[in-house]
Amino acid sequence: MEKVKQSKKRWAWTEAQIRRYWSRGSWYTPPSWFREDYHRANRAYERAEINKILNGYIDDDSYIGTKHHSSSAKWDWT
Repeated sequence: MEKVKQSKKRWAWTEAQIRRYWSRGSWYTPPSWFREDYHRANRAYERAEINKILNGYIDDDSYIGTKHHSSSAKWDWT
């Protein structure tokens, strides 16, 4: 990306660079230590559901989903 010279010692961002920077959404992404609780809860939930199937409490053809959707961490972070 070509930079536009603003002054003798500084460089200005182009409009495309500014749009790309703000559209990344990095300010909206929660940190990994916050998301780890959601991954741990999903693993525990899926493990419990598999044990229920193996013990006969749930039918074999039932759908095993996740407890938390991947985007729920973002909603709880903001």
